[in-house]
Amino acid sequence: MLNELISRGKDGSAIQLYFVLGIYILSNIGYSVFRFKDRPLLDILIVSSGYLLRLFYGSILSGTKVSIWLFLTVLMISLYISIEKRKKEFLLNTSYRDVFKLYSETYLSMCAMLTLISGVIFFVLWTIEIGGGRMNGYFPYIASTIGIIMALEYMYEVSKSDTGDPIIIILHSWVLLVLAGLFVMSFMVDII
Repeated sequence: MLNELISRGKDGSAIQLYFVLGIYILSNIGYSVFRFKDRPLLDILIVSSGYLLRLFYGSILSGTKVSIWLFLTVLMISLYISIEKRKKEFLLNTSYRDVFKLYSETYLSMCAMLTLISGVIFFVLWTIEIGGGRMNGYFPYIASTIGIIMALEYMYEVSKSDTGDPIIIILHSWVLLVLAGLFVMSFMVDII
């Protein structure tokens, strides 16, 4: 049903935008009011869903359809970021929420690796999909390489972080910012 709603593009986009916004509001109410934040894994899934809802919201505004590979990339990378933040909170004991008693370092580490590896694979498949025939066929190679290096750099930065907060990590890493700029430029420059 959501796929049909999104794939219509600009037709009925106001209804689609309200639908996505409604899901976002309901998930936040569930997270806070109904204490979904105290359920292991559900707390991570709800935080990660915010990234996906933003993706769909943007697709509706632009009238484009979300590729399955982009969807899976955003899903896995948002799960990875959320899991790493939870892991850092768990290890540093910076949160007094009861849900942290239900996690283990091993579980969070395994989940982080699974989601990051899956996210990188889906990202490479997405670059191949959108790079088909563009830029003399070099775009997937360049974008995939930059994406993999970004994943490795983010892993390094999160390992040094005191909080695991993705905004702080990204804004304080000049390497990640340069790589993000190069990735954006890879869309714009025709490589010979």
